[in-house]
Amino acid sequence: MNVKEVQKILIIRSARIELLKKAVELLRNKFQEAKISVLAQPIVEKELEDNYLINEVIVYSGGFLDVFKIGKGLLNKLRKERFDLVVILYNNITGKGYFHLHIISFLIAPISIFIYDIEENYYKLRFLRLFCKQTLLYLVFYPILFILFILGYIFVFLPGWTLIKMKIFIKSKGGK
Repeated sequence: MNVKEVQKILIIRSARIELLKKAVELLRNKFQEAKISVLAQPIVEKELEDNYLINEVIVYSGGFLDVFKIGKGLLNKLRKERFDLVVILYNNITGKGYFHLHIISFLIAPISIFIYDIEENYYKLRFLRLFCKQTLLYLVFYPILFILFILGYIFVFLPGWTLIKMKIFIKSKGGK
């Protein structure tokens, strides 16, 4: 991404404050003229406002950020801001547990979405690939696991006499 093209950056504070500070320093060094905004909880608002590298702190209702907490009003405000770059902070290197933030970032509609992880790796989020992988996981893999669990419970974990009682019950109701 061309340095001169990036004028507005939004960092979603989804990791420890130390990682956020490192990300802000990296982005400020790379994009010196850009406006850096941070989306964060009210509990860290004062600390972030005191950081001279951050231009704006945007606060949501608190706790872990999800699509419902961000709300339609704040989401529209962020979309109208027309960020060039959204950065999601990962507390891990796999991105496990951050899919909801990928959705929020996509809804903000920036030009690019980047990840900054706990090992200080900075890379572009390939949303379509990730979305397909997550959708496959939730719509195919987990339902199959659930069905296998239920079948396993019925045929393995239930004692044999319960299955016999079930056959007797079915016969007594008119079954063959």
